[in-house]
Amino acid sequence: MKKGFTLAELLVTLGIIGILAAMTAPAIMNMIPDETKIRYMKAYNAIAIANDNMLDNPDMFTQTYYTTGSESLLGEPTCIGLGCVQQTTSDNPELNTATSSANASKYAKILAFEFGIPLDEVTTSGSKSTFTAKDGSEWEITSSLTTDNNAKILTTDIVVDLDGSSKGKNCSSSTSSCTKPDKFKFKVDTYGAVSAEDTLGKEYLKNAADTNAGAEE
Repeated sequence: MKKGFTLAELLVTLGIIGILAAMTAPAIMNMIPDETKIRYMKAYNAIAIANDNMLDNPDMFTQTYYTTGSESLLGEPTCIGLGCVQQTTSDNPELNTATSSANASKYAKILAFEFGIPLDEVTTSGSKSTFTAKDGSEWEITSSLTTDNNAKILTTDIVVDLDGSSKGKNCSSSTSSCTKPDKFKFKVDTYGAVSAEDTLGKEYLKNAADTNAGAEE
C-alpha cells in the first residue's frame, strides 16, 4: 500500500495551488473595499449636497438684481449662485452673526454649518478657513469672491485630509512620491458644481460614473 506523497506529487500540487491563487487574487482584491475611495466619495457627495442645500435656501443665498445704475445693468443679476453669499441673512442667530460681513469666508462657515460643525470650531484667516469634520477629516477652504460681467461670483478650493493629520503620512496624489495619498483637492464653481483637481480623484469620479451608467442599462 502506498503511503504519503512523493516529492514530485507535492511540487505539482503546490504548483496548481500557486496558479489558482494567481488567478483568483485579482478578483479577491477587487472585492476588498478601497477605504480611501469610500472616504473620497463621501467628502465629494457631502460638498455637492451642501451646495444644493445652500442654493435652495433663500435665507442663505438670495438672488438680487440691479434696480439702479446704467440702463444696461437694470434687471441684470448682481450676483450668481454662490456669489450671492454676501446677501446672506439667516434665521439662525449663530450663523447670521458668523456671516454678517461680506467676505468669501462665509461659504466655509455655511459649509461647516451644513456639516453640523459648531462655528466656534471654524478657524478663519482672511479667505481661508479650516475645521475638522465629525469623521476626523480635516478641511481647508479658500474662496475668492470676484466679478464677472458686473455680477459677483464665488470660486472655491477645498483641500481635504481624509483621515486627519494625526493618522499616518499626509500627502497628495499630485505628489509623485506619494504612494498612498490621503489629501485631495476639490474645486467648487459659483453654480455649486464640484470637480476633482487630483488625477486619482478624477479616476474615482469616473469609475463611480461608469458604475452608475452600467447600473442604469
